[in-house]
Amino acid sequence: MITIDVAERKHIPQILHIWEELMDYHARIDTLFEVRKDGAKNWERYLRDLMRSKESRIFIAVEDDEVIGYSVCRVAAHPPFFKQEYYGLIMDMAVKDGHQRQGIGTKMLNTIYDWVRFMELDRIELQVVPKNDAGCAFWSKHGFTDYLQSLYKKI
Repeated sequence: MITIDVAERKHIPQILHIWEELMDYHARIDTLFEVRKDGAKNWERYLRDLMRSKESRIFIAVEDDEVIGYSVCRVAAHPPFFKQEYYGLIMDMAVKDGHQRQGIGTKMLNTIYDWVRFMELDRIELQVVPKNDAGCAFWSKHGFTDYLQSLYKKI
């Protein structure tokens, strides 16, 4: 049975393993996502900071004491001149290779919905790499739609 729990410090090594899989996948899509040598250490430090914050949550999907997925979300803010200032931001979500397409992402997303409502927010935002067909399909299936487009130019 798969359960969704709030991550604790003891889960960080397993989360890092899945994060590294995610970064490797994205680096094959675009070299911008190549991780520097201290990237995992910096991500671990960032996760620890998020775990201490009341305005963020890291959820994990667990099966037989093994972390097979994680999601990172937090309260974020638009500039203070917009009517709707605060929203939930999904910063990251990944499911371990071999466990995808089994409803685990949907379970984590439903837990995020509950947390965002608990935080008295009614909007969730995220970024997805357009060339990540599986990710785009997942978010679209769950009703997420475009509202901004990020552009870049390498000079």
